[in-house]
Order: sequence, then C-alpha cells, then structure tokens
Amino acid sequence: MAYLAAAATVVAALVLVPQYADERPEGGFVSGNEAGSARTAPTAPRDLAEVTNAEMEAVISANPNVLGMRLALADRYIAEARYDKATEHYGMALKQAPNDPTVRAGAAWLLFKTGDTGAALRFLDETLADTPTSPDAQWYKARILLDGRSDPHGALDILRRLAARGDLPPERRNEVSQLMARAKEATRR
Repeated sequence: MAYLAAAATVVAALVLVPQYADERPEGGFVSGNEAGSARTAPTAPRDLAEVTNAEMEAVISANPNVLGMRLALADRYIAEARYDKATEHYGMALKQAPNDPTVRAGAAWLLFKTGDTGAALRFLDETLADTPTSPDAQWYKARILLDGRSDPHGALDILRRLAARGDLPPERRNEVSQLMARAKEATRR
C-alpha cells in the first residue's frame, strides 16, 4: 500500500535519520561537520517492523500532521484488534484528509472490523462515487462483500477489475489473486 511506503519514509526521516546527524559544534557549520571533527560511524537503520507502536506514537505526537505514519499505526492497531486506538488515529486522519480515498477506505475497513458492515459499505460506496478508481476502496469493498455479505459474485467483479490494473504493487496483486481464488471457490458452493 502506498501509505505503508510513505510511513517507512517518515520513520526513516523522523526516527532513524537523526542518529546520523552530528550536533553542531560551537561555531561549526550547520551540517555539524568541520575540518578535524571526529565522526563516529553511523548505526544501520532499523527495519520498520522493529519500530514499536510506542515509538510510532511518539513520532506522531511530535509530528501530528504526518498522515502516513498515523495510517500505518492505525492499521497495526486494527491487525491487533485494538479498535479503540485505531479509531483515534483514523478519526484524526479523517480530520486531516477528509477526502483522501486511502484514509476513507481504511476507516471503512475499521467500521467493518468493529461489526458495522452496512456503514462500512456505505462509506466505501461514497468514496468510490468520488474516486471510482481508488484501489484501496475497491480492495476493501471486495473483501467486505466476500466476508461480510457472502457475495462472491460482487467481490469477483471488483477483484477482476483490480487484477487488470497495471499499477498495483506486487504484494497487493498477490492479495487480489488469493482473494479471487477464495471468491471463485465460494461461487461453486
């Protein structure tokens, strides 16, 4: 997902990069470098998977307008079934970017995960009315149709359109293929 790549960039910029910058010596250059200054070797950057929720919360607290990090953390909370925390972050994300289809699609997924399938589908339909080609909104709608409404035919229709796209990242393309296989199997029952 595009916002996960953005979140990785934000983590690198806000959490990891500062460890590579030297303090500015008294009277030194802005870069912190000056002839004769001793530099220590930088440590290797951390894998985003190793960044804790608490560290991500700290980055968001210090930089509340960083949408990608907020969405990545909210999605972690959904995966952990910590819907109260996910709701906090999606609420803020919707205030920051109320028309962003990625934000709206993730919020709809959260609605589904908390048991409000009807509201989730309405929210996705509104999003798709505004941005019919949103891959995130299409993806979540297909998942909800298959798993929440037992509508494999509706899910397959959306999944076929997603599979035909040339702009899906490899990970999402694999997820679409897997969900298509499940939907096709469900149509045979």
